[in-house]
Amino acid sequence: MTKQLCIKEKKIVTYKDIIAVLIILFVLLIFFRDILIGKATFVLPMDAEATYKKYYFMAETLKNGDFPLWDPHLFAGTSLAAYPGIGIFYPFNLLFMALPWGENPFPCFAMDALTLFHFFLCGLNMYILGRSLKRSRIAALCMGVMFMLSSEMLVLQHWKYNLMTYAWIPLILLCLLKIWEDPQNWKYVGLGGIFMGMAALAGPAQPIIVVIFMAAVFTIFAVFYSWRERKKAMWILLSCAVVICAGVLIAAPSFLSNFQYSEHTIRMVDGGAAYLLPGEALTTDSMTEYIIEPSAMKGLVIPENGRLDIGGLFIGFTAMFFAVIGLIKSRKKRFSQFMIVLSIISLLYVFGIGLPYLFQKLPLLNMLREAQIYLIYLHIAAVIFAGAGIDSCFADSCGQKFKIWDISVTGGAVAIAAALLLGIIKQYSKGYFISLFLFICIFLIYLFYRYGKKHGAKRALMAALNGAVAGVVILQMNVNVAVLTNESNEYLDNYGRNDGIYEKKNPFEEIVPEDTDPYRVMSILDEQGDGAAPINEADVAGYYDTYNYGNPVLFRLHIYKQELGGSPFLNLLNIRYLIAEEKNYLQSFDNEWMVNFYRENNLTKCGEINGFYDSIKATNETASVILENPNAYGAAWLADEVLHSDSFDDSLEALNQNDPYTTAVIEGNDVELISSDDALEYTVEVQRYEPGEIIYYAETNKESIMVMSELYSHGWKAYIDGAPTEIYLTDALLRGIKLPEGSHTIRVVYEPGTVYAGLCIGGATLAFLIFMIIRWKERMKRVMPIISCVGIGAVTIVFLTFVAGLTNCWYL
Repeated sequence: MTKQLCIKEKKIVTYKDIIAVLIILFVLLIFFRDILIGKATFVLPMDAEATYKKYYFMAETLKNGDFPLWDPHLFAGTSLAAYPGIGIFYPFNLLFMALPWGENPFPCFAMDALTLFHFFLCGLNMYILGRSLKRSRIAALCMGVMFMLSSEMLVLQHWKYNLMTYAWIPLILLCLLKIWEDPQNWKYVGLGGIFMGMAALAGPAQPIIVVIFMAAVFTIFAVFYSWRERKKAMWILLSCAVVICAGVLIAAPSFLSNFQYSEHTIRMVDGGAAYLLPGEALTTDSMTEYIIEPSAMKGLVIPENGRLDIGGLFIGFTAMFFAVIGLIKSRKKRFSQFMIVLSIISLLYVFGIGLPYLFQKLPLLNMLREAQIYLIYLHIAAVIFAGAGIDSCFADSCGQKFKIWDISVTGGAVAIAAALLLGIIKQYSKGYFISLFLFICIFLIYLFYRYGKKHGAKRALMAALNGAVAGVVILQMNVNVAVLTNESNEYLDNYGRNDGIYEKKNPFEEIVPEDTDPYRVMSILDEQGDGAAPINEADVAGYYDTYNYGNPVLFRLHIYKQELGGSPFLNLLNIRYLIAEEKNYLQSFDNEWMVNFYRENNLTKCGEINGFYDSIKATNETASVILENPNAYGAAWLADEVLHSDSFDDSLEALNQNDPYTTAVIEGNDVELISSDDALEYTVEVQRYEPGEIIYYAETNKESIMVMSELYSHGWKAYIDGAPTEIYLTDALLRGIKLPEGSHTIRVVYEPGTVYAGLCIGGATLAFLIFMIIRWKERMKRVMPIISCVGIGAVTIVFLTFVAGLTNCWYL
């Protein structure tokens, strides 16, 4: 008979569990009280630049009645469905964006609330996993606090999509454990698929690949462990495969869009200083960039060494002590052995031993260039072992005789002596010794409890010990919170706080276009790759930027700037203003052709930005100058000469040899115009310019090509006077349509088929999973596998068909 790994489900929740969860919430709110009262914020520099401003734009668009599938403010227009890191389809993101926050669509404290919610979700889900592993409530509570406030989670709040993804790991592990016990328990197969889907929707590829890899290792381990029972092993394999596949299918709206863009975009690495071209793999140097030395592991117990470049190590004396006890006591249990395997994988990769070079050759795994991202496995294992250690130390009866080989006593004494000696020699901070003193107190109470002779004294000491364990764990976790709060306070002290809407005059208002004149702006980069305007500020300020920070950047846009001369590039993309630093702004141009363009066209200085004030910080360190390009072509124009090309390179060559304003270069289509000797006369104007819809009005005296200064991208559809018309890839990068003679209203809308197909695939998968959960019963064990596997299999085939189509066709 198979031994159960988890507790029986006779009574799922009691009032004591509710109290424990409320304690976790109380601890979170107390530790982050500065966040609650506005003295600190989670919107720190990295987050403000990379994420917050996109959330602001998405919330603003949602509250204007549209779904934010397209962002015209960055990269000359980009698909948000394919933009990693913002979780456009993640339900909790949408919920918090839709909440009424006042006049500001998404202030800083809205992002703070979203982050606090996911910290709490980390604690709650780990508590649920702890109880399912037969941990006592006090042990499960400590597990929740340790996971919620571990340095790994706190560091990851800079990259909130990782925090949001990892919050679901405990529940995914719980469902996998239930499947290991009974692989035909389709209720947990369904729940596991939903939790995997939530994790996949929350963030970009890297964190969900980490989660999927964990589930794959679990599957292999469980099948190997159960191989003597061949039938059970095969059901485990099938059920775990359904969980993983279902999670990917639920996230199909995001994954399909990413597949669509991946072959046509560049990927920024090394902080944006280097690029990967489509199809290029990460180098060995990139795969090993963030490895650490084994000596860095002292950061597990020393706060000063616990912060890494993009990860965290610190867990604390108490947690590590109990983790070691739990590891030794439960090392023979099969789930513990799995966590040991996962920890070994984490350490081998983070130390750069073998695995980075192996993973570089493997699909998907070769996308993870940050070795420290695998530290999440080590943190989860430490938390789970700590819970086992806490319970194992309290399991024996009262009145034991002292045994020198008692690992909990001997190990604790050795650990205290070593920690004291190390602290004195290295002269660690006062926080280190306070943490050690608290651990010594709990250790002394433990000795009284373990070797007391009176049962009454033992009960009192047991209660005191439980409280001490939880208290010390919580206090040591506060070391991490203090580090974060200091960062936040320092940032706010330097720059002040602004909740998303400018409290002062917006210095960019003179370059924010009207809806009927959507020209673009380009911030000139310096040698370090920093722009003269704040990163991604366009999403908040309202102007339309040509570049900025993040992905995806179309490969063609990147080459367009390099291969075309200054005038064609700026004019074709309707770039009317350039922002440069006041000091030596001519030398700050990032390319020689920019200097030549400045000299040839005599760009005029039309304004200044003295101490620009962005949505997060104000600084007077750098003044910027606004340069005007008077020759930009505008939002759209008409051309009556057509050239055809077979490739991107041919299009660039034709543009350099002809006047782009009068000649349209169409790639891949033979478009013929009705010949006419009349000179082209026309007017064209923009009547409406929204993120997913543009309406033009045009009059022309003859048939011509209407070129729109918008990026050609799959999903955009055009209608002339209500009738659909084809959009051509024009001038190597832009959109063009054939416009008949006369007056016309042209409507161009963003209706991406991949998103709608993904929503259908994800919705069908979710329906199958809910059916599994609701209709699962013992008597349906024979029927459910057939229904579920056929359903999920059919949806998987549809998904793979779309992926195959996207990777073999030119859509962008």
